[in-house]
Amino acid sequence: MTSEPQASSSMDSSPADANRADPQALDPVDLQIGVRAAVATFFVAAALIPVIALPIWKMVTPVAIVAGTVVSLVCAVAFVVLASGGRMSQASLYFGDFVWIGLTAGLVAGSGGRSSPFFLFYPMPVLHAGGFQTQRRLVVVSVAATAAFLAPLAYDTERTGMFIAMAIIAVPPTLFVARGFNVALTTLRRQRRELSATALHAEQQAQTDALTGLGNFRLLWNTLERETARAQRHDQHFSLIVVDLDRFKAINDQVGHLAGDAMLRAVAIALRSELREEDVCCRHGGDEFAVVAIGAGEREAGDLATRLVAALTGLHVDSDRKNTVGATAGWATFSAPDSSAEDLMRKADAMLLERKYGQRS
Repeated sequence: MTSEPQASSSMDSSPADANRADPQALDPVDLQIGVRAAVATFFVAAALIPVIALPIWKMVTPVAIVAGTVVSLVCAVAFVVLASGGRMSQASLYFGDFVWIGLTAGLVAGSGGRSSPFFLFYPMPVLHAGGFQTQRRLVVVSVAATAAFLAPLAYDTERTGMFIAMAIIAVPPTLFVARGFNVALTTLRRQRRELSATALHAEQQAQTDALTGLGNFRLLWNTLERETARAQRHDQHFSLIVVDLDRFKAINDQVGHLAGDAMLRAVAIALRSELREEDVCCRHGGDEFAVVAIGAGEREAGDLATRLVAALTGLHVDSDRKNTVGATAGWATFSAPDSSAEDLMRKADAMLLERKYGQRS
């Protein structure tokens, strides 16, 4: 038999793929949560800034309070707009953390320096980065927030001792909690991806023919039902091609099952070589195969069936090519709005029987 490398199935995947993915990268659900947290934080800040400023109004620079409120609102609205347009990313959240640090630094500078109550805002970007950024980005945000927190030492000379004591009490616990938050969530994300990959792999294996690597009977009917529903919904067409091997049973009985299995694997490779990436090829019987040709009309289905038969003609199981296999194909194209997957299979089988045996089912 001609020797060809086993073609890999498009359905092949492994749970190990989850380990190669960046465990700190955000999936869509995590990103959505991160965006909502950022939006809520900015909206709450816009509401709280004037309230916090009222009791200390004599030591407040009004421009700083107004600017802080406006910036908070603008950031919240901008994040909402970007999220609704699908343009938010982990990098956008990272940028938002620095905006928050700058916003807080401005509020502190405009409301009493070391005496400002707006120091309470500094833990927020650090904790947010701990939940939704990589370890490296968390370090950068932590350093930036700590530097901004200590900045009043450079321009305000009052209450130095109390300020340093407050920094010693507040900064280390915040960094510790953010780091623990980051490690815990990263671990949970990795475990979730591994479980998802394992479940996906199990589902793919349940729809794969173990011998040939093609789809099995289950995948064939799942695909037919899905494509039928889509074709009816969007008034589209697709085709089903059924292929039956000629002389395979006699060859299998003559040369043995091991050689017969090798022949089936060679058939699978030959079929794949003629298909597009979107087409679905399945083994749904001993020596019967089926191809769901996505978007193919009657003419394309006929041309593809001819190519598939030609690709299988002459496959052999011995060096002197005494035992060669052939194939016969039938096909049907989905077009009528009231057709079903079962109707399509019956039409394709009827053509196969007529072409192979000269009879109708």
